Amino acid sequence: PVPTKTDPISEREQYDSPFSFQALQEISLVPIVIDSGASTSITPFREDFVGKITPYHSREISGLNGKSLVLGIGTVEWKVSDYYGTVRIIRTKALYVPDSTIRLLSPQSYFKEVGGGSCLLTQTKTLLTLKDGSQLEFPYNCGSNLPFMFQPRDERVNIADYTVRDYFDFSTNPPTQSV
Repeated sequence: PVPTKTDPISEREQYDSPFSFQALQEISLVPIVIDSGASTSITPFREDFVGKITPYHSREISGLNGKSLVLGIGTVEWKVSDYYGTVRIIRTKALYVPDSTIRLLSPQSYFKEVGGGSCLLTQTKTLLTLKDGSQLEFPYNCGSNLPFMFQPRDERVNIADYTVRDYFDFSTNPPTQSV
C-alpha cells in the first residue's frame, strides 16, 4: 500500500523503493533522474517552474506506464546536490506532467538548450559536466540502478550527507572525487 501524508515514514523507508517517491511529503525529497533516454525533461510539480507554463503541442506523452496528460511546458529550476555535496542550479525546459511520479532530466535536451555540457555513464556512476565546466557525480541507486540527483532542503542541510551515501552501494567501486 502507498503511504498517505499522515503515515509516519522515516526518510530511509521512503528511499528503499524507487516507486515510493509518489508518497513523499516534501517536494525537495523527490529525486531527479538523469535519463538519457528521455527526449525532454519532465516534472510533476508546478512549484518547479519559474515563469509561465505555456501550452504544449501534444496533450499526452507515452512512457513505460502508458500515456500521461501534459499540462504545458516551461522553464524549471532545480537546485541539485551531488554525492560530494556540490550544489548547482540546473535551469531547463520541462513538461508539466502531474501524473508523473518522478522528475526526469533529459541531459541531451539540456545540453542543446544551454549550448554545452556532457554526460558520462560508467559502471558505477554518472558524471554530469555543466556548460561552465563544473562536474557533478551521481552514483547509481542500489535498488533501481538509476542516477538520482537530489535537491538539498536548505543551505544548512545537505541531503547528500544523509541520503545519497546511505542509499547507494559503493562497496566494490567507491566514487572518486575529481580534482
